Amino acid sequence: MEDQPPQPLNIVPVPVQPSPISIDTGHHFAIAAKENSKDDLITWAKKVAQKLKFTIIVRRSDNGGIRLDTELEGHLVAGRLKPEETLLVNEMTKNLVPPRNILSTLKERDPENTMSSKQCYNARYRYKAKMRASMSEMQHMFKHLSDNKYFFKYRSHVDEGGEYLQDIFFAHPRSLCMFNSFPTVLVMDSTYKTNKYNMPLFEIVVFTSTERTYNVGFAWLTNEKEDNFIWALQQLRSLVRNEGSLPKVILTDRYTALMNVVGQVFPTSAAMVCRVHVQKNVGSKIKELLKFRELCKKWPRLLRYIEETVLDTDKEKVVCAWVDKHMHMGNYTTNRVESAHGVLKKSLEDSSGDLVKGWEPIHHMLGLQFTEVQTQFGQSMSVEEHRYRDVRLYSLLPFKVSRATLDYIYQEAKRVDNVVKLKEGCPIPKTNAQWKRHAAEHTKDWETYFMDRQKEFEVMSIEIGDVSTVGVGSEDNPMTID
Repeated sequence: MEDQPPQPLNIVPVPVQPSPISIDTGHHFAIAAKENSKDDLITWAKKVAQKLKFTIIVRRSDNGGIRLDTELEGHLVAGRLKPEETLLVNEMTKNLVPPRNILSTLKERDPENTMSSKQCYNARYRYKAKMRASMSEMQHMFKHLSDNKYFFKYRSHVDEGGEYLQDIFFAHPRSLCMFNSFPTVLVMDSTYKTNKYNMPLFEIVVFTSTERTYNVGFAWLTNEKEDNFIWALQQLRSLVRNEGSLPKVILTDRYTALMNVVGQVFPTSAAMVCRVHVQKNVGSKIKELLKFRELCKKWPRLLRYIEETVLDTDKEKVVCAWVDKHMHMGNYTTNRVESAHGVLKKSLEDSSGDLVKGWEPIHHMLGLQFTEVQTQFGQSMSVEEHRYRDVRLYSLLPFKVSRATLDYIYQEAKRVDNVVKLKEGCPIPKTNAQWKRHAAEHTKDWETYFMDRQKEFEVMSIEIGDVSTVGVGSEDNPMTID
């Protein structure tokens, strides 16, 4: 077979910047008339250029003459935006893109662009002023909330100078749906420096079955007093569609006003206090506390009274012996809401703006948040991990519960394997004995939802009777069941 001649390589040509187009306009400026002065000549030349749809920029030379300026940066006319660039700036402004990034984008798209940072800020200001039109700040705020179908409530107080906003609560419509689906644990805290009025932003978060944190609602409050917190929590309480969807646990930091009102608005919810805040308080005051106890040894009744009414009032909200009686899902701290504060602060471009500037990054953040939540749901409905395949315990669970839930079951099954060993042919599912021993009374009806064959449980009850008498094992001394 004869050798074939080499084929030319299929090389993609690199685009080359086209050379600038030059147009000779000298004949438009040729005239027999004479001007009275140099300034008159410049004025006449600029008028001619304006008719030709371009601009003449001049500057003085060292010898007093006049020459064209070859550098266009800094000239307002040269830095004007084209119509398509104006649309781009407006779109990026709407999406909270910082001005420096807007400038970089414009110069990457057009290397000849000479827009300055001041012109960029002015373009952003004109766009925002156009959006607000003649509306006041609060009218603009309410329009945003109404257009995006937010649930919002506000209250105001009337003074001699007029009517002023006192508190405002708002929640995204998708947050309401998720809140009624996953209301188990509420975590709440306030953050600061989000507006020019120094109004604290009260933030309330929950998490889904995939352990993804999302924001339920926000409230700007004039003060962090009991009255303000009661009003905000009452608005949150009104979002619950039925009494069975009330939160089981409400977790806060050790802020007295907030702690005092949680039980008033949510009497059936267990109140817990962040352990991190408690540890910080203990670390800073332990020496004084020990000294105080030493001094009060002579008056034991006084010491006991002070301990019960002042010192140990939060033990049932912190210590595992009490808090583990409630379904807190492993949440002992306010880290979830603290992380939400950090995400919001990254999106907040101005900590001294009005409430509309504070709401815009919140709305932007919620859009990204809902996308992440939906992504986690989609993965749980479509992806099955290898460790759950061909295992009877998980045969009915994949694609029906979240991957986070499966991981909890997996970790619990591993823990039980270290405590209980089953002989060959034993009909008891591995986690059944431990589950029945530790399950709450009302959860015993859930048995059939997690077991795949009811007949095996009937056999189990006949052969071994009451499983509560089996005994207790440990990792060092596992028990064996026949």
